[in-house]
Amino acid sequence: MRRGLLICALALIAACACFASPASAAKKPNLKVTLFGSPPVSIEEGESFSIPDTTSNRGRKRAKASTTRFYLSADDQAGGDDVLMDGEHAVPKLRPKKSHDATTNVTIPIGAVTPGDYFAVACADDLSVVTEKREGDNCRVSATTVDVASVNPEDADGDGVPNSQDNCVDVANPEQTDTDGDSKGDACDICPNDANPGNQGCPTTVFAINQGSVPAESEVRPTNVLVQAVDTEGTQHRR
Repeated sequence: MRRGLLICALALIAACACFASPASAAKKPNLKVTLFGSPPVSIEEGESFSIPDTTSNRGRKRAKASTTRFYLSADDQAGGDDVLMDGEHAVPKLRPKKSHDATTNVTIPIGAVTPGDYFAVACADDLSVVTEKREGDNCRVSATTVDVASVNPEDADGDGVPNSQDNCVDVANPEQTDTDGDSKGDACDICPNDANPGNQGCPTTVFAINQGSVPAESEVRPTNVLVQAVDTEGTQHRR
């Protein structure tokens, strides 16, 4: 009788274990990006932009700390050909149904992409430190694209004029307008109507400075200045 009861008890335990296994297996975290912002309309490689995201745990078990990383994709799908950008969202431990918001500053690596339009992609647990219920739903793609332009070292501002011929190397000015003829383009000249070649400040008069018509902290080059010099013997000499 006892042996029969023992066999029945063992059978019951085994049956319970069979029913319990699927339930316990289902209790895993499931990290995914539930909200994702949009990139800027255009940008150059090497430049940075900020983009917000919300990383959530949609599973039934607490998730350990993880990392959400960001990519550029030529299409609207996350894939192996996507380009990883510098910058990441450090996500703390998340209880089930909890989320973590962040705005991350990301940078497009120079030379990593060809010029063109790209989607931004955010992927939760991108370093795969969390064992999840589903591993294929971690990423989210932006609704809009960003136009990425390449940086040509021979044309720093991308205006089509080589640095060696550009009168504003760091400011795009394809028309190369130079109103005062001082070899500084109007786009980067602090006084485009008055010649100030080289590193000279804008020409002005002491009267203008005294009258307060010159902006504070401006670099100026006073003209028509009357100077009285005093020699070692105290004799004044007007110039």
